[in-house]
Amino acid sequence: MRHLGQRYEHVVLTGGFSKAYSSLLAFVACPPKLKRLLKITAPPYLYSGPSPVASLASVLVGLQVNEARGTSCGPSSGPGAGGSSTTWRSWGCSP
Repeated sequence: MRHLGQRYEHVVLTGGFSKAYSSLLAFVACPPKLKRLLKITAPPYLYSGPSPVASLASVLVGLQVNEARGTSCGPSSGPGAGGSSTTWRSWGCSP
């Protein structure tokens, strides 16, 4: 956004961790006024329970692994760009 000269006050960012970490965790990043509105008016937010502890734990461990290994390990980074275990090992990663 900054490189386009735009500001963040009218941006809503949503994301999930289901594919990256096999977790039931998701997030919404938005301006404070919208956050208050969502807390009051969004029925799924009001009537759902907290995220399962296992989902939170899997994301935390995944983020720790990412921090330790960096972003250089992955199927879309490097020669071959495939998901085979041979390719993963050649980059120094575990499949």
